[in-house]
Amino acid sequence: MSKLHRPLAKDVENYLDMFRSSLSAEVLQDMRYSFKVFLIPKLVNDPSQADMAVEFVKYDPNNTEEMQKYGKVVTFIKPTVAQVANPGKLKAGDVCKAVQPIVQQVVGNTASFSPSYHHVRACYFHKIRPRKGDADARKTNTRYCQYDEAHRDYVYTDAWRKFLIAEMKKPGQYQKVLKGAGPDAQEPKGN
Repeated sequence: MSKLHRPLAKDVENYLDMFRSSLSAEVLQDMRYSFKVFLIPKLVNDPSQADMAVEFVKYDPNNTEEMQKYGKVVTFIKPTVAQVANPGKLKAGDVCKAVQPIVQQVVGNTASFSPSYHHVRACYFHKIRPRKGDADARKTNTRYCQYDEAHRDYVYTDAWRKFLIAEMKKPGQYQKVLKGAGPDAQEPKGN
């Protein structure tokens, strides 16, 4: 396939050389007339199988000497951003780290706010997620909590962290949450 394309590649190269030579130096150097191409490197086992050797150079307009070296052919690298699951979401432990100092300030230095007990109780009390074993784990108040199906757990929003901090600042709220979310507490209704 590569052999079949060689004559075509030479024709394209000749056309580009002829076109570029007809342009003024100002137009050639002006970034407004640049053509941006994004290349994805194709790995080959044997360098002789590669269609073309390309060196990727980071463009730095402040380094004019270096950029002049690459005046004829320039390849820019566009940084890629990998997709992130649950961007901006928090784990229960992260929420608890933010709430813990507030609880200690209001209730006392010996008070704690753990992910596996206190945070779960707060979730049940404020009905932002279903109880363990509920038929549909996705029944959450999405403003504060979302079910992560891949990990079979919950992630929380910054709004939940802020809400919980404000709630724990209220006198008696810590005890009310713990008492109200006990075994006799009403089941959460979902969203």
